[in-house]
Amino acid sequence: MLCRRQGQRDTGVGKATESALRPHKDWHPVYTRLRAVSVLCQEPTVTVAQGTLRGQSVTSSYGLTYNSYLGIPYAQPPVGNLRFKAPQDPVAWEGTRDATTFGSSCVQSGVSGSEDCLYLNVYTPQNPSSAANLPVMVYIHGGAFVSGSGSDTNNKPEYFLEQGIVAVYINYRLNIFGFLSLEGTDVSGNAGLKDQVAALRWVKNNIASFGGDPNSVTIVGESAGGASIHYQVLSPMSQGLFQRAISESGSALNPWAFHVNTQPYAFNLGNKLGLNTIDAQELATFLRSQPATNLINNLGGLVSQDESVHVLYLPFVPATEYPISGEETFLPSDPYTLVTSGNFNKVPYITGANLLEGKSFVGTDD
Repeated sequence: MLCRRQGQRDTGVGKATESALRPHKDWHPVYTRLRAVSVLCQEPTVTVAQGTLRGQSVTSSYGLTYNSYLGIPYAQPPVGNLRFKAPQDPVAWEGTRDATTFGSSCVQSGVSGSEDCLYLNVYTPQNPSSAANLPVMVYIHGGAFVSGSGSDTNNKPEYFLEQGIVAVYINYRLNIFGFLSLEGTDVSGNAGLKDQVAALRWVKNNIASFGGDPNSVTIVGESAGGASIHYQVLSPMSQGLFQRAISESGSALNPWAFHVNTQPYAFNLGNKLGLNTIDAQELATFLRSQPATNLINNLGGLVSQDESVHVLYLPFVPATEYPISGEETFLPSDPYTLVTSGNFNKVPYITGANLLEGKSFVGTDD
């Protein structure tokens, strides 16, 4: 990406070389033509409920110019006492917020990311009016509920923008931070899925400022993102937040996408970290007090080899929820019961599998 503010000396740092832009022989042609972009020195602004955002104008290698607004907070940072809890409404800021860099990804294996991670990115065709009423696509990333982000380099908004679509990519809490659930405590569960709802509510309330139509939203996801889309279709919390849904290679009915009970894994983790208790609230308080690195580094071995056939060694994924008085419940029953009951959001829904998805797990002969 290239941008030089007025008066800034051109040092050459950050310029893409010809070899860096050369397409790999196996790249999909759509990705090939979208690889190179440059950032113009224009600074578009937009005002949302929390305040004013300053984005940037971007031109792709084949001449499509669009606006991007990155690192927009859609909820308060889920840190301290808010760890494991449902997302809280974002707070306003003073002045103009810089929206030219991505927010942090959520904490994940490899001890990357931050707990302060509830951000989304919005990409719009260049300078649409607030009355444009363009269709909106919200993408929920995959990664087995333990990795990924809305700023992944594989996310390519240009194709959607070329079709006159406003594109939104979101983060949500992962692993134990997003999917710890403990009965009889203040940790009801499925915080990561509730993050997705919070992002969709933000889109509903603010996307018109970017030229998007809040009544024409399609949610799309792949792998764990595909399962997330199915969960949003099933959840009463998501009612009215989208009009169409697409799941790619993922369903809430997949055995790896739902646990009946994750509490034994949480107590095992507490034991590994030195807490011997059968009190769930004591465990919740203890886990909330631990550094994020202690939690993420000690998740190995919580799932037995026999169980791994069904759950892919993943201890913390969407699970049975334990309702708390005064708090919305995302998952009132297990996915199979919700599907067979017919009690879910009735929207057009496409589901399928990606071709050659396994290629990402194998090496190339390059």
